[in-house]
Amino acid sequence: MKRQEKNLIFTGANGRSSLMDICITSTASKGIVVFAHGYKGYKDWGAWQQIENYFLANEWSFCKFNFSHNGGTTSQPIDFPDLAAFADNRYSYELEDLHAVIHHINNLIEEKPPIYLVGHSRGGGMVLLLANHPQIKAIATLAAVADFEERFITGDKLIDWKKNGVFSIENKRTKQMMPHNICFYEDYYQHQEKLNIQGVLKALKKPKPMLHIHGKQDEAVNWENAAQIASWSMGEVLFLEEANHTFGSIHPWRADNLPADLEKACDSILDFFEKIKQQG
Repeated sequence: MKRQEKNLIFTGANGRSSLMDICITSTASKGIVVFAHGYKGYKDWGAWQQIENYFLANEWSFCKFNFSHNGGTTSQPIDFPDLAAFADNRYSYELEDLHAVIHHINNLIEEKPPIYLVGHSRGGGMVLLLANHPQIKAIATLAAVADFEERFITGDKLIDWKKNGVFSIENKRTKQMMPHNICFYEDYYQHQEKLNIQGVLKALKKPKPMLHIHGKQDEAVNWENAAQIASWSMGEVLFLEEANHTFGSIHPWRADNLPADLEKACDSILDFFEKIKQQG
């Protein structure tokens, strides 16, 4: 028996509605893969649907979702029609969204399933913050950010951001100027203990199985981030020599198959998750 829903509405951070896609297979009680997109992303970007198809073909339940303040809406989830919501986003909201997604999954599946997290880029950093969640069985990251604090602008740009209350960056694909309110910066320091990836991972009483995958040709997040995360998580690390930040995916992605580097990454994640599942 399989239950599949597209654009299911859930309530995320600050009471804001967002969307998730979920496919629950007959083996859902054995585990579900939850995928978190990255900065300036959404669940339908690029080849993320092909990642879902890949895991479903290998008999895994799967969920992907939009972070509630990613700039999309429930009626227009693509390409950031709500820049006011994007401007109001903050790391603590994204962490709250992850908890909300897990809660929603638990309401859909009678027995709370083991959850296997996969996150790309900033989403990779976010899923690491859930390492101490008792329902999380294993985590895989793709081109993950190791430190949110070091991603902030500095110097005169930071001074201007604090003075003006907003900092904007161009989305080179859509040509939108995408604003960040100063609350994005301030929120990190208000919740630094739970948003510090190194601190969260080093505080784990027992290491959680993790696999960190990064492309050596990553133009957005240096591959050394993966080595740094692995040193804190005591997890496995895999470098793909020719892979870029999105592992060959672009938007829109019109092919049915995965890009070659992303397929390699998914093969490795699948093998890793299957091994963890077998260990019980």
